[in-house]
Amino acid sequence: DDAIETAVDGNSGAVFSVLLLNPEAGDLEALTSVVSRTMRGGSGDIASVVGNRVAVYMPGTRRADVMPLLRRVMEAWRRSGRSELRVVQLAYPADVERLRADLRLQTPPVQAPIAK
Repeated sequence: DDAIETAVDGNSGAVFSVLLLNPEAGDLEALTSVVSRTMRGGSGDIASVVGNRVAVYMPGTRRADVMPLLRRVMEAWRRSGRSELRVVQLAYPADVERLRADLRLQTPPVQAPIAK
């Protein structure tokens, strides 16, 4: 996602967190729907499809403050009857190198902003 890459590379010093949500094959569209209904759009959260996963960028959010959103997403996902999600939680600046590595995909990502 361009917003994440800009935040990481811009080195603004601002704190943010990123959730990378990896569904099973064939569940990406369903996951984008769940995330768009549960994320905090009013707080500036941005979600995009990046490769075969959904990335949620949460500006001004520390690692410890991600749990309420993650809990809502996981509960909604379970109610949909889908299999478990693989979740990677990263925070800036602590995980800056991991953020860069996780956003560097071997194939060009499919980027489509999720409607808020």
